[in-house]
Amino acid sequence: MAVARLALSACTTTSIDTAIQTNLPKAGQIVETAHVAFPAVAATGKVKARTVAKVEAAYGGVAIICVNPAGVTVADALGKLQEGVTLLRIDVQDEKRMAHESRAVIHQRLDNRKRCERPTF
Repeated sequence: MAVARLALSACTTTSIDTAIQTNLPKAGQIVETAHVAFPAVAATGKVKARTVAKVEAAYGGVAIICVNPAGVTVADALGKLQEGVTLLRIDVQDEKRMAHESRAVIHQRLDNRKRCERPTF
C-alpha cells in the first residue's frame, strides 16, 4: 500500500483526484447519516460495547476525509484505506484469538464434566 501511495504521488492523478472530490461529499453524507443512526441500533443492547468502540474509531478516521473533501487526494485516500485495513486485520486477529480462547474454555469444562460423570465401579 505504501508503494502504491508513493507511485501515485509521482503520477498525474488529476482525474482520479477530481472523481474523489466529486463523489466524496455524497459518501460523506452517507457515512454521517449512518453515524447518526448507529447509536439507536447500539441502544438496543444487541451490539457489543467493543463493536461500538470500533465503529467510533472507524468514523473518526473517515470523518477527517469527509469534513474537507476538496483537499483529499489519491494518496490521502490510500493512506486512510491502509490505516483501515490495518485496524481491520488487528480486529479480526483479536476476534479469532478470543473465539479460540472461548472454545478452549468450553472444551475444558466439557472434559471436566465428563470426568465427573464417569461412573465408578
